[in-house]
Amino acid sequence: MDMEDAEKFLCFVDVKGDDECWDWTGYIRPNGYGTFSTHGTPVYAHRFSWEMHNGPIPEGLFVCHHCDNRKCVNPQHLFLGSQMDNIHDAITKGRTSVGESHGRRKLTVAQVLSIRKDPRFHKEIAKEYGVSTGTIGSIKSIRTWKCLVDPEYTPHRNIGEDHRSAKLTEEQVLTILSDPRSQKVIAAEYGINPSSVFAIKHRRKWKHLTTPHPCEQD
Repeated sequence: MDMEDAEKFLCFVDVKGDDECWDWTGYIRPNGYGTFSTHGTPVYAHRFSWEMHNGPIPEGLFVCHHCDNRKCVNPQHLFLGSQMDNIHDAITKGRTSVGESHGRRKLTVAQVLSIRKDPRFHKEIAKEYGVSTGTIGSIKSIRTWKCLVDPEYTPHRNIGEDHRSAKLTEEQVLTILSDPRSQKVIAAEYGINPSSVFAIKHRRKWKHLTTPHPCEQD
């Protein structure tokens, strides 16, 4: 792993005792997990911490929390597991009393996981499952079925790359933020309006992306 990235990463970590939570102080995604930018690519902070201390994460496995604190990046509080391991862990810890066991539930765990990955319009999904569009929106934004938290899942909020009219990727926006050239030159390179470059640089758009780390600030 890049030592420079590791040093930058630690600038965002509130390191405490070995048995205590080490909270991530950088950007926190809507799903409660921290995000760290390495070489322009956003990654989950707890996953980066695991790899920094233990090596690569095997394909198909997730990095879960013993402490049930999504902001925690203490490697002693992290463990590897499958998606179902993560769901079972959430239920056994009593994070929720809802799910299939709830008396009014019309959906199963498998259906909810499928809905969160479904790229279609809410109206189409709702019709297929016989529920309201509001129910679909709540599932995708994790306002309901909070017991099914997949560390790899980011709620659909119609921001960034998820927005239907988005012309840029997160990596391109991070590059634009640090590009010293004129707005006109940058706009021409990316095929967008200078006003869009202005909005990005003044944080009027793409505000959810990680801001520069403390080590680079005056």
